[in-house]
Amino acid sequence: MSITTLERKINYIFHDKEILIEALTHSSIDASKNYQRLEFLGDNILGMTIGHILFLKFPERTEGELAFMHMELVKSDSIVVIAEKLELSRHIILSKNENANQIRTSKKVLEDITEALIGAIYLDSLHQQGFGFAFDNIITFLKEFHEKIESIQFMEKDSKTKLQELMQSQGLPIPNYTIVSQTGSDHEPVFEIELNISAYTAIGYGKNKKQAQQDAAEKMLEILEDEEVHE
Repeated sequence: MSITTLERKINYIFHDKEILIEALTHSSIDASKNYQRLEFLGDNILGMTIGHILFLKFPERTEGELAFMHMELVKSDSIVVIAEKLELSRHIILSKNENANQIRTSKKVLEDITEALIGAIYLDSLHQQGFGFAFDNIITFLKEFHEKIESIQFMEKDSKTKLQELMQSQGLPIPNYTIVSQTGSDHEPVFEIELNISAYTAIGYGKNKKQAQQDAAEKMLEILEDEEVHE
């Protein structure tokens, strides 16, 4: 699929076509000049831009609430939605090998290519008319996030986020989760994670670290709520 087609989809015409080609080039083509450096830049620009949007759009939201919304918006699944709508898999420049289809459908590759495209738009815009122009173009590119931003504010917060907000509201440090053990097989591991707050300890279990942390946070919230009732 042509570069012109992609430019039409993203509503942005590149002054420097080479930077767009670099953003779409997989390391199987060129080990040194591919999307990876632009992905690094785009990842940071994405985080900053989403933070800016949330800060302005929700002035009544706490730091913890904004952090939760930001986390949901910049996670892999949210970014892949953009890649799929733009059909970026069809634009990835790959060497001809048996893994080409697997690479094109890889969520990690689609996420990286999307972030590389953000980095490319930013640099190309910056070189043309400066930061303000570049930032405006990134905001326009991220229009796919707007509907998700509207819906995400009503999502139920997870236990880890609730606990973090509770700690911050009391001027306490962010909870620290410690891995106690990892048992089971490589295919079906079980993580045990310990969470300590003041004199209270909660132990969480899960198939991965995230699940175990959520379990520990949920148990700690129950402990703290129970202590508050009995005070």
